[in-house]
Amino acid sequence: MEEFLDAVRFYRDQNPDIASRFDQDFALVLSMIRERPLLGTPHRHGTRRKLFPRFPYAVIYTIGVAGTVVYAVFHQHREPEYWADRLEPFRPG
Repeated sequence: MEEFLDAVRFYRDQNPDIASRFDQDFALVLSMIRERPLLGTPHRHGTRRKLFPRFPYAVIYTIGVAGTVVYAVFHQHREPEYWADRLEPFRPG
């Protein structure tokens, strides 16, 4: 996802160790929602949200028959609904 890569680049420019920790947090969050999809809190538009342990970021995802689908990795203090248009085809009518 582009927003994840943008965040990694930002942290890498600040400090490569911080970028590495950010990447580790992302991997941990993905592992957690893969193993226990209901772990994230219910969020808007039928999605769930799982926060990063050490960064102000969250993963927005849904749980479906085909598995877990990640829609966004977003900074919690910036445009919180920018990703909602990605759900358009999946919103109940």
